[in-house]
Amino acid sequence: MSRKNHAVGFFVRGPPSGSRTSAGLRSLSVMPRAALVVLLAGAAASACRARDSDLPLYGYQAGSTANLDRLGREGVVFDAAYSHCPLTLPAHASMLTGLLPPRHGVRDNLGFRLSPDHPTLATRFKAAGMHTGGAISAYVLRAATGINQGFDFYDDGIEVHGGTESAGSLQRDGAVAVDALSKWVRDQRGARFFAFLHLYEPHTPYDPPERHRNHPLLYDGDISYADELVGRFLDSLKARGMYDRALIMLTSAFIAKPCTFR
Repeated sequence: MSRKNHAVGFFVRGPPSGSRTSAGLRSLSVMPRAALVVLLAGAAASACRARDSDLPLYGYQAGSTANLDRLGREGVVFDAAYSHCPLTLPAHASMLTGLLPPRHGVRDNLGFRLSPDHPTLATRFKAAGMHTGGAISAYVLRAATGINQGFDFYDDGIEVHGGTESAGSLQRDGAVAVDALSKWVRDQRGARFFAFLHLYEPHTPYDPPERHRNHPLLYDGDISYADELVGRFLDSLKARGMYDRALIMLTSAFIAKPCTFR
C-alpha cells in the first residue's frame, strides 16, 4: 500500500561542541552563540524516495546542490519531516509557531493574519535576549500578515504595480533577501542572534540566471540557483567567523508535488 504526503527536506548543522548521535542533536549546545535558521520555500527540499526527490542529498540524480549537500554531510539529515499545509503563509505560520493551521488560524495566503496570541520562534528568541532578523522573498510573507512578529528587523520590500499575477506568484530575487540579511548579520557585531532567511526559489516561473540554465529542466536550474544563494549566505557567516558557532536549520515550507511512500 502506498500513501501520498507532502514530505519536505529537513537538515540541521550545529556547532561542534558535542557529538552527533542516532537520537539527533541532543548532545549539541541548546543555545549556541548564534542561531541561524535558513528556510527554503518551494519544492527544492523534498525528502521523498529517490525517484520523487528533488535533492541529490535524498537521491535525486539531476540536481546540482553542492552547498546543501555539504550542509547535510556536516549535520543531521531527517527523512520524515512533513508540511502542515501546501500554501506559503499557512505553512510558514506553522513553521514559526509550531501550531497546525486550525490552531493558529492562518488558512490561506490572503485574507488571514497571524494573531499576536501565537508567539513565533522570533518572539521566543527575542525574549531570551537574542537579536532577531529576517528577510523574505514572497509577497504573501510581508509584515502585514503578522508573520514578522518578534523580529527586530524584517526586510520584505517587494514592489507591486498591479497586473494579472496572483499574490502567490509575487516575489523578488532571493539574492535581494540574502544581501539584506547578510548586512543585518554583519551589523550584529558579535551579538547572539536568530536569523530567518526565506527564499522563493525554486518557484514558478522557474527563471534562473543564465549560468544555471545548463540543466535539462529549468526547475532543476532554479534548484541550483537556490543552492547558490544558500551558499552565498553561509559564506558570509564563515567570513565573519560565525559559521561554526551557529545552529543552522534548513527546510522547506512544502513541495509542489505529492510523494509516494511504501
